[in-house]
Amino acid sequence: MTLVLANEFCSYEEEIRKSRFLVRAMYAESSDDAVNLIEKYRDPAATHNCWAFVSGNCKRCSDDGEPSGTAGRPILSAIEYSGIDHVAVLVTRYFGGIKLGAGGLIRAYSGVASRCLGEADIEEIVEYSLVKVMLKFEYTGRFYSILKRFGALKTDEIFSDEGVEIVVKIKKDDLPRFEMNVRDDFSDSAEFDLL
Repeated sequence: MTLVLANEFCSYEEEIRKSRFLVRAMYAESSDDAVNLIEKYRDPAATHNCWAFVSGNCKRCSDDGEPSGTAGRPILSAIEYSGIDHVAVLVTRYFGGIKLGAGGLIRAYSGVASRCLGEADIEEIVEYSLVKVMLKFEYTGRFYSILKRFGALKTDEIFSDEGVEIVVKIKKDDLPRFEMNVRDDFSDSAEFDLL
């Protein structure tokens, strides 16, 4: 299961001690996409354009001139806490003349990023796996009851002299438990091939 932005773009704005923080959360299919979106929306006239993104296992962030660890990392933490994947968050700060200090910057950047992501429309993407299971004929009835229990779908069935090959579409997260259940029920006589 993966959470992503339902809309490709979400924005939020807040003034904190006379500094204006403009936040843009954007759907980013890949790390290259995230970098391109950040570059497209950064404002060169702003004091700072701090950002972070998560795209699968790739995570990056930048303080863009703010003291080290006070902007990019708090934005990244807000993304990680939200559980959203494939997202780039750009926080553009227009300095208002009052210094916030390290703690104030961390609270400001993490806070505005969290509030933006909290207002975003989110959708869940369920990833599926296809697996071919080879069984003896006598196990098919019990096998179909396991399919039903897991909400898995039979997509193909091929009979041979040795038994039956059944192609199953199942939620990726359920696959390890499904395989363990089938192996336990059929004393390891079922064979699995991930397609």
